[in-house]
Amino acid sequence: YEEDGSVDFIHIEVNEGYERLTGLKNVIGLKLREVFPGIDKSNPEFIEKHRKVVESGISDQFEVYLQLLEKWYDITVYSPWKGESIAIFDDITRRKDTEEALKQSEAQFKGLFKGHSSVMLVIDAYTGNITDANQSAAAFYGWSIDELKRMNIQDINALPQDIVESNLVKYRDARQYRFHFTHRKSDGSTCPVEVLSNTIEANGRVLYYSIITDITDRLKTVEALRKSEERFRLMFENHSAVMILLDPETGRIVDANRAAAEFYGWSIDVLKGMRIQEITNITPNEVQVNLEKSRNSEQNRFTFIHKRADESRRSVEVFSKSINFDGKELLYAIIHDITLRVHAEKALKKSEKQLDQQYHTLIAASPDSIITTDLEGIIKSVSDVGLDTFGATSRSEVIGIPFSRIVYKDNLTKIQEILKETLHKGLTQNRELLLKKMNNTVYAAEISAALILDHDGIPSSYMMIIRDISQRKIIESELFHAKRLSSLGEMASGIAHEIYQPINNIGLIVEKLLMDATKNSWSGEKEIKVKSEKIFENILRVQTIIDNIRSFSSADKNYISSVININVSIRNAFMMVTEQCKSHGIILSFKPEQHRFPVTGNIYKFEQVILNLIKNSIDALEEKKQVREFPFEMKILVKSFYDNDLVTITVEDTGIGIGEKNIENIMHPFYTTKESGKGTGLGLSISYGIIKEMNGDIRIKSTPMAGTTVVITLPASAK
Repeated sequence: YEEDGSVDFIHIEVNEGYERLTGLKNVIGLKLREVFPGIDKSNPEFIEKHRKVVESGISDQFEVYLQLLEKWYDITVYSPWKGESIAIFDDITRRKDTEEALKQSEAQFKGLFKGHSSVMLVIDAYTGNITDANQSAAAFYGWSIDELKRMNIQDINALPQDIVESNLVKYRDARQYRFHFTHRKSDGSTCPVEVLSNTIEANGRVLYYSIITDITDRLKTVEALRKSEERFRLMFENHSAVMILLDPETGRIVDANRAAAEFYGWSIDVLKGMRIQEITNITPNEVQVNLEKSRNSEQNRFTFIHKRADESRRSVEVFSKSINFDGKELLYAIIHDITLRVHAEKALKKSEKQLDQQYHTLIAASPDSIITTDLEGIIKSVSDVGLDTFGATSRSEVIGIPFSRIVYKDNLTKIQEILKETLHKGLTQNRELLLKKMNNTVYAAEISAALILDHDGIPSSYMMIIRDISQRKIIESELFHAKRLSSLGEMASGIAHEIYQPINNIGLIVEKLLMDATKNSWSGEKEIKVKSEKIFENILRVQTIIDNIRSFSSADKNYISSVININVSIRNAFMMVTEQCKSHGIILSFKPEQHRFPVTGNIYKFEQVILNLIKNSIDALEEKKQVREFPFEMKILVKSFYDNDLVTITVEDTGIGIGEKNIENIMHPFYTTKESGKGTGLGLSISYGIIKEMNGDIRIKSTPMAGTTVVITLPASAK
């Protein structure tokens, strides 16, 4: 106590319930402020109410939230004798939480009710009076909220009064119901509505909480749907196409049209008693899988074989779609008889197979290479001949690579032009270009390309026919060379005709001078005789050169081989290039081991071989001269000798030489190490062919920047 009265209380006794409700223990003998520190500040009314009960003896009951315990309590306090009080505690925290949630729910409901876009009314379940309405209801009906709250539902509902009253009674105990009514509006118009009502209790009253929806558009849609279903029914029944409706759950035929009855041979009533499993060629499980696929729109087109009443079988194509008919999900199936089409397709496939076999036979029999590529130029197929032409051992080496990879680099633009022309015109024929084998050997080819279209007429690929024309090009080159030589022969004949006479006259004049010198004993007779012999030697040399040119140019390709002395052939060739070598500062020399080396062949062809080799040496020396900073001895040495009973001819030079990689391909047609425009790549190839005709061999040994040696071996003639 203090001067103003009691200011605290001491716990004398507590029961187990107190300890359980508060969680406090061992409080006997402790002051209230000791048990609840700061309670005089957090809950001053708690101490005040206890003090008043003790001082007045009047009981009190109050609710308090003890912050220290974070709980609500309902406390009843009374004073059985002066100076003491008894307090009964009841934990009402859960109730308080519920009341708070209810308050929040009611606030949310009121906010939702007032501001919701749906039309809402609250109606007394006993009287039918409208107790509340939201703004959407006011806007819909045309009356204000206050006006609606003074009205009865009978003022709005167009049904007779007794039916309205009956409905109020009938559905009072139902939790929820749905109705379709016609409601009046303030302007006198009516509107079909759907009413969804729940029975609720509020403040001891039973109310209908109703949500009203204008269903004018819905009814129009329903009517349109009804008419649509009616039109569908008429179309379904009278259509010439076979149509059936199926239950997707069981496969039962719900309906069929007259065309279906005519096609299957059963009446409509009989069909309606059947299941689709009875007329199709697949198992019931497969039928169910397909029904589900159609139902879920995973697949809508199927091909089956259907049985008919006469036990015949027909191939059919079924187009199926899920529809809602009379409020039930059904599968609407249109069936087309494709038996004739199937037979035609089988015949077509058989024909295509035969054509394919014929095509592959033609491909295999073709002497030319045949390949196909896609529009990007990627090789898709190749014939057996193509594998040999390309130098491949298996198709895997060729298929899948770009066609441009087997085209010589200088001809890439040309192949692009060929494909472009083929794409626009559909066909390109007999275009020449250089291709490469898998080992990079270059060869001449003639290509024809055709555009292949797919079934829709859209370009899909190219077919190319490739012919190796290397041998033809060699023959053409030889023919061209022969023509040039023939012209040279004609010119040589003219030269012989024009030169022989002056030479003969010179010879006669010189001979007359010798005779006069001898007869008249000229003092310079001996010197004149020596110089005259020199003149005769040069006259003979000129005659020999002209005869060689005429003979070389007129050499017949079908010339019957004879025994020749290769030394003579080599010297004849030297006569044609000696002056050229002198003008280039090249030392040209010939060292035969003996006077005569007899072999069998065409002397003029062999001269051509020697000339080709010497010209190559001259080019090699000139090329080295251009790249070498210091002078070097420019030499070409030709030797003839026996080696292991073979006549051997070597042509050696000190030129630029040939790399090891190029030596492997140097004998191939059109392969050249010279700059563009300075060589055809045919000289060595032609020379190789001539030596092979003579049953000989030709080899090349070379060291870059040191020189090259060409070795020719020929069998010696027995004659």
